Amino acid sequence: DENENMYLIRGHHDNVFVRYNVTTGTTTEMAKLPVGAWDGSSLVYVGNHNEIYYSPGSIGTTRSGSSNYFYKYDIPTNTWSEVTTDRPAAQTGAGSSMTYDGSRYIYLTRGAGQTTWWRYDLDASAGSRWSTLSVIGAPNVTTGGEMTHNGGYIYSVRGGNNANYRYDIGAGTWATMPVLPATISTGGSITDGGDGYLYVTRGTNTANNYRYRIADGLLGTWTSMTDIPAQVNAGGFEEHVSNRNWVIAGIGTNSYPDGLYSFVVSSTGNGTGFMKTGTYTSEAINLVSVYKWANFSVNYTLPNNTFVTFETRTSADGATWDNWTNISNEQVFGTTHTFKINSTPNGYLQVRANLSSSDRIFSPLITDYAVSYYQDITEPTNPSAVSAYTDGTKVTSMSTDTWYNHTAPYFEWPDVDAMGGATDGVGGSGVAGYYVYFGIDSGADPVTFQTANNYTAGSLSAGQTYYLKIMTKDNAGMITATSYNAFTYKFDNIAPINPTLIDVVPTGYTATDNFVFTWSADATDSFSSIVKLQYRTDGDVPDTWVDIADVNQVSLTLPNVDHIVGAYQSGKNKFYLRVVDGAGNVSPPFLQEYYYSASAPTPPENLVATPTSSTNNSFTFSWDTPLSYAGDPTKIIYHYSINLLPTANNSVATAAKAAGPSAFATQKGDNLFFVVAEDESGNIEWGNYASVTFTADTSNPPIPGNVQIFDTSDRENTKYGIAVKWARPDGIDVANFDGFVIYRSEDNVTFTEIAKTTGSAYVDSGEILLASGDTTLESKLYYYYVKSKDKTSNYSAASSTVSIIPTGKYTTAPKLVGTPSYTVQSFLANFKWATDRVASSFVEYGKSISLGETTGQVDSVTTHEVLVKGLEAGTKYFYSVKYIDPDGNIGTSTVDTFTTLPPPVISDVTVTDIQLYTAYINWTTNVSATCTLKYGSYSIEETSGGSSHIQKIDKLQPASDYSAQIDCIDGDLNTFSSDQYSFSTPEEPIVSEVLIENKENVDLPTVTISYKTNVSTSTLIYYKSASGDNHTYLTEDLVTDHAAEISNLDPAVEYTITVTGNDQYNIQAKPFEQKITTRTDSRPPKILSNKSMGRVSGRGINAQANVYIRIETDEPSRIYVAYARGIVTKSFEQSTSDDSLNTYHLITIPAEAGDVYSYQVEASDEAGNKTVTDAATVPVEQSKANATEVITRTFLNNFGWIAKIRGN
Repeated sequence: DENENMYLIRGHHDNVFVRYNVTTGTTTEMAKLPVGAWDGSSLVYVGNHNEIYYSPGSIGTTRSGSSNYFYKYDIPTNTWSEVTTDRPAAQTGAGSSMTYDGSRYIYLTRGAGQTTWWRYDLDASAGSRWSTLSVIGAPNVTTGGEMTHNGGYIYSVRGGNNANYRYDIGAGTWATMPVLPATISTGGSITDGGDGYLYVTRGTNTANNYRYRIADGLLGTWTSMTDIPAQVNAGGFEEHVSNRNWVIAGIGTNSYPDGLYSFVVSSTGNGTGFMKTGTYTSEAINLVSVYKWANFSVNYTLPNNTFVTFETRTSADGATWDNWTNISNEQVFGTTHTFKINSTPNGYLQVRANLSSSDRIFSPLITDYAVSYYQDITEPTNPSAVSAYTDGTKVTSMSTDTWYNHTAPYFEWPDVDAMGGATDGVGGSGVAGYYVYFGIDSGADPVTFQTANNYTAGSLSAGQTYYLKIMTKDNAGMITATSYNAFTYKFDNIAPINPTLIDVVPTGYTATDNFVFTWSADATDSFSSIVKLQYRTDGDVPDTWVDIADVNQVSLTLPNVDHIVGAYQSGKNKFYLRVVDGAGNVSPPFLQEYYYSASAPTPPENLVATPTSSTNNSFTFSWDTPLSYAGDPTKIIYHYSINLLPTANNSVATAAKAAGPSAFATQKGDNLFFVVAEDESGNIEWGNYASVTFTADTSNPPIPGNVQIFDTSDRENTKYGIAVKWARPDGIDVANFDGFVIYRSEDNVTFTEIAKTTGSAYVDSGEILLASGDTTLESKLYYYYVKSKDKTSNYSAASSTVSIIPTGKYTTAPKLVGTPSYTVQSFLANFKWATDRVASSFVEYGKSISLGETTGQVDSVTTHEVLVKGLEAGTKYFYSVKYIDPDGNIGTSTVDTFTTLPPPVISDVTVTDIQLYTAYINWTTNVSATCTLKYGSYSIEETSGGSSHIQKIDKLQPASDYSAQIDCIDGDLNTFSSDQYSFSTPEEPIVSEVLIENKENVDLPTVTISYKTNVSTSTLIYYKSASGDNHTYLTEDLVTDHAAEISNLDPAVEYTITVTGNDQYNIQAKPFEQKITTRTDSRPPKILSNKSMGRVSGRGINAQANVYIRIETDEPSRIYVAYARGIVTKSFEQSTSDDSLNTYHLITIPAEAGDVYSYQVEASDEAGNKTVTDAATVPVEQSKANATEVITRTFLNNFGWIAKIRGN
C-alpha cells in the first residue's frame, strides 16, 4: 500500500493474513481471512479505495452452497467483508490471479487451464459489476500463471509452458509475446518492476528470474537475471513494492520456507539503485565580481536513508582555488533550503554536493540551486588631490618634483567621498583601501595595501627621486585601472662641500673699511646642485644670512648694498661663507677673519742717537712704542729719513724700534734723523714724527778691484743688457759706506755715471736716462769702470776699465702649445704637453694647491710626456707642468686638478646553487680583470678578462666546509684580492625506515606510506601499476618524518612505489623502491540492521519453532550465524552455513518452542573482510495445541482411569 506495506497470505487452506512493512521489517498479523486460501487464491490492492480484494481460489469447503467467494478488506478498519452481490461467475483455480488498472477495473483470470477471465467495475452498481471479457487469443492459464498491469496493457504468463501474452485494454485484443527462456510453473509469477521492465520468476523449484523491456513491445527478448538466492516452488511469488522486487520461495528446497528476498530495481524512473556515495561538482561559475555573499539556496528531496551536504570554494582567477568550505546556518522554507556561504568572496565559484545513500536504493535529488551575492563591477575612482608635508606634524607643506632633505615626508589625501577623495559611486561596495607605492621606479604599480588615507615615507637614499602612486580598491575587489601619480619627491640630505680656499684683501689691519673676499670655484654638491651661496659676519643678527644668487661668483666686497656694514668693530672681524643646495642642505660655515683700524699712532717715544758724533759715520738710533696706537704693537711699522722730513717716498721702513749701527750721515757735519709710526691697519700721520741731531767727520773710500763684465741680453726680445761685477775693496768704512758708482762709455774716453749700488755687481739694461736721452743698449762695444762713495759724498779713484759687445740669451720660458692633457689609472697618471721651444719636462703635483712633489726628465724636447707613479687610488690631486729651457728660463702651466680612478676591487662575491659535489661562485670587479679562483686545494684560472665573473667548481664532498679566495690582475697590471669566503656543502639526503602498507577499513584501495630522511626534504612519491600511467604524490613542506596516504587505487593490482624527496637545495634523496599489491576491499561490511524473533508456525504436534534473524549490510556480504541454546556470550555450539552475497539476509534457525537462544553474526564481504557482532539473545514463543489435541487432552483428563484399568 502507500505506506510501503506488503500483505501476504500463507495458503494451503490457512487463513493467516499478515502485513509486512518493507521499511521497518516488521510483520503484523492482521484480521484472518474469512476462508482459507488454496490454489488460485490471489489478492489485489486498490489504492484509490484503500482496499484489498481477495479471491480464495479452489477451496475445498463451501458455505451456503457457494465456492466462488469474493472478499473485500478495509485497510483502515482491519476488517473483512464478503461481496455477496457480485461474486465471480465461477470458482477460480490454479494459476488464477488479479490485477488493477489503478483507477476503476479489477481483472481476474479463472485459471485451472481455462481462458475465461472477468473484469470487476468498482464504479458499477452492486449486482452488475462483473463482466466476462473476450477469450479470443487468451491464454488458458494454469499453475504458474499470473498477470500484471502496465500502461494500458495487461501482461500474462500462462504457466505450464514458456508462453506469455499481452492484452490491449483499449483494443480488447490479445497478442502473443516472445517466449520465455524456460517453462513457468509452480511458484511462477510476473510483476512490473517499475523500471520499464517486466520480471518473471520461473518457479518449479528453481532460482531462475527473467526480465523483458516493455518498450520493445512484441519484438523484445527475455533475458536472464541474477538468480534468486532461493529455489522458488509452490507458494512462492514475486511482487514489486517500494522499488524492490520481493520474492517468497514457498516450499522450495535449499531455501527458507518463510524467507523473504528482495531485489533492488535499478531504475532512473524509480530513482533507485545508486552508488553509496557520489559527488556533484559544478563548473567554474564566473560571477565577475563579488564583494559579499547573500546566501546559497537549493531545492532537494531526501528519500529514506539518503543525505546531502554542500561545499563551496572560490578563486580570483579561475585557476588557483582556495579550500572547499562547508556551508552553514541552514534555514528551510518549504522545500527550499537556504545556507550561509563561508568561502572568501571571489569572482569565481564552484559548488560541490556530496550525496550519499546508505542502502543504495534511493538517491538524494537536487532540482536546482541558486547563489545570491552582492556585485560591484565598476572600479572605484582614485583620489585626485594629495597634501605633502615635511613630517607628520603637518606644519610645513611641500611642492611636487622638488628637492627636499626631509627623511620622513608625510602625505595625506582626502577621506573617501570628500572633495578630492576616492569614491566608489552610488550603489558601490565602498572603498576598502589603497594600494600605495613610494619608490624610485616611475613605472611601478602599487602593490602594498593599506586602509589609511595617509603615508609616511622612510629609509630614503640620497640622490633618488621617489614617486608616490596610489590605486584604489573597493570592497568588491575592483581596483582602478591606472594609478594616481600623486607626488614626486626628490630626496637629498647630503650637505654640499665648501670651496677649498677663501682669502681676504687686505690680509691684516686696514684703516679703510673695504674688504675683498675671494674663494675658489670648486664648491660641489652631489645631487640637488648648488642653488646659492650665503654669507654673514659676527656683527649680523645671529643666523641671519645674505644670499649670493650667482653660484659662479667667487668674490665679494664688504660693505655692499646688501650688507652695508663692512668692519663691524675695530680690531678682528669674522666673515662666514656657506653653500646651499637645492634640497636646502647647507655646508658648515667657512670662516675668514679680517682686521680694521682708522686712527694713526702718535710719534715714537724716547728717540736717541748713539753716538751723537762719529768720525767713521757709524750711528745707532733707538726709540720706544708710541703712546697711542691700534692693533698689535709688534706689527707697527716705523718709517725714518735723514736730513729730510719723512714722506712715503723718502723714508725707510722697519719693524724694529731701532736702526743701525750704520752710516746714516749724508753730509759732513750735522745731520737730522726723523722717525714716524704706522699701525697694522696702515694708519700713519707723517707729521707725527720724532727727530734727533747727529754729527759726522769722514775721508775718501778705497778703489773697487777685479772688475769683470758679462752679457745679460734678452735675445728673444732684442733687449740687450750688460752685467758688471767687482770685488769689494779692503778698508771700507762700513758704517759710512754709501755704495759703488758705475760709469759707462762708448769710446773709452767719455764716461757717464749710470747707477749706484751697495752691492758688488750691476746689470745695465739701458733703462737709465742719460744726458743724451739714450736708454737703449745696442749690440756694440761698451766700456765700464766703478768708483766707491761714502755717505759724506767722498769718491775713490776709478777702477780698471772693462768692455764687452752684448749679444743676449732667451730670457723667458718657452710657450705652451695647447693645453696639457692627462690620462689616469688607479695608481698613476700620464701627462702630455708641447712647447714652442725645447725645454725639459717636469710635473709638480700634490694633494693640496701647494703641490710639493716633482717628477720628470731634463731632456730638452718640444713634445713632453711625464709618467707619475705611486699615486693613491680614488684621490684628487693638484698639478702643474713645468719646463726649463737651456737658458734657464722656467715655464709652468696653471694649477689644475685630476682624480685617480677608484682602486680595483672585488665585490658581490656569492656562492650559489650549492650541491653535493658542485657549486657556482660569482663575483664582480669594477675594472676588467683576469682572475684566479682558489678553493680547497684547487684553483681555476680565467683565460680572458671581464668585470662579471662566474665559475663552476667541482670535486667537492658532501657535508664539508670550504673557503674560497679570488686573486685578480687588471689591464694596468694592478693585482688585487678578495677576502676569504666560507661555504659548506649540504648533507646528502638519505631515505630510511620505509613502511608501505595497505590501509584498513576503507571503501577504496588505499596505501599508507611512512619513511624518514636524515635531513628535511619534501615528501615525493612516484607510483604506477604495470599497465598504468606514472603518478606523483608531492607535498613541498620540508620535514624529516614523512607520511602519505594514496587512495583511489585499482583493487588487487601490484604497484611499484618509489619514495624520495628534495631538500632545500633541491637535492634529491636516493630513491627507495618497493612493490605492494592493493587489496580488493579493506573495509569490513557494516551491519545496518540486526533483528530477530522466535516464532512458532502451525499448531499441535505439527508446530514448528524457528528463530528468524534479519540482517541488513551496507554492501553485499555473506552471513554466518553461530548460535546456541540458552544465554551464552561465547562457545556457540552450532552455526549456519554461509549464504550468498547480498545486502538483505533472512536466516532461519530451527528452535524449540519456549526456549531462549543466543547468537552471534559474522558478516564477510567478497574481499574477505569480516564484521562480528556482539552476542544477542532471542526468546521463542510457546507452541499452541490444535483442536484434536485439545479434545484428546480433555478426554484423557476426564477418562484417564480407563487406561489405568487396562494397565496402560
